[in-house]
Amino acid sequence: MREHTISKERGVSEAIGYLIILGLVVTGIGLVTLYGYPILMQQQGLANMRNMERTMIVIQNDIKSLTYTLDNFKETDFQVGGGPIMILPSNAVPQAFDISWGGSGTGLPQQSTGWLSFGEIRYFSTQDNAVVAYENGAVIKKYLGQNAILLAGPRWYVAKSSDGTTTLVINLVNLVSGGKLVSETGAGAIRTRYSSTNISTPVFSGSPATIRNSIRITYRPDTVNVTPNGYAQAWRMYLTDPSALGLVESPTGSNQYIFPPSIYPSGINNVVVKKYDVIVEM
Repeated sequence: MREHTISKERGVSEAIGYLIILGLVVTGIGLVTLYGYPILMQQQGLANMRNMERTMIVIQNDIKSLTYTLDNFKETDFQVGGGPIMILPSNAVPQAFDISWGGSGTGLPQQSTGWLSFGEIRYFSTQDNAVVAYENGAVIKKYLGQNAILLAGPRWYVAKSSDGTTTLVINLVNLVSGGKLVSETGAGAIRTRYSSTNISTPVFSGSPATIRNSIRITYRPDTVNVTPNGYAQAWRMYLTDPSALGLVESPTGSNQYIFPPSIYPSGINNVVVKKYDVIVEM
């Protein structure tokens, strides 16, 4: 009797092999999408944030050149991804500082410079829900819902002369953008031009002993657009830093700062407030 043999090769369908290979490919793509893509997007978001941090530091140095060395014009190229970069003039944001002195128990009448406002250059990362901003000479970073941190401080200082007289110098930078809100994504350039300088020297009446504990610096943050408390924590870090001004917040959480006698036992004899107007365009 004749025997029939069956080839092993003919016993396996090519379609089944294709399905197995296709299943492995689809599974691999699914795993990459599930685990790899979020990590990739997270790294891209971090790269965008680092890029804008560097850009804001460059802008800060450019504006320093405009205001302190009186250069006429600066231009900074940028490449922004993951969200827009905006120029917000001082009339579009509520942030401001008030410098006051005198009042109850000092023998001086309560006096104030009034609210001195300034604009902001703000990058908002839609991927990370975070902000990197240039505000009044400082570069600040903040994840919305968390406290802000200071990346680079402004140029405020207390100068001491040879006769022991101390002078508080506060430099404010007011960004002017024609009263318009400007926003841009992708590649572009920020152009800054020096406009003018306003110098205010408050006149104190009374002895230095009554002056030294009466100076108060108050910050008003934007708690609406940059929640929950704007950039208040970043300014708190700077103003209370012993290596900077070494002020004391009084009362705690009020955004009001005074000069402690322990650091300035001889008091502050003079105050100079310089407000620089800088035109910013994109």
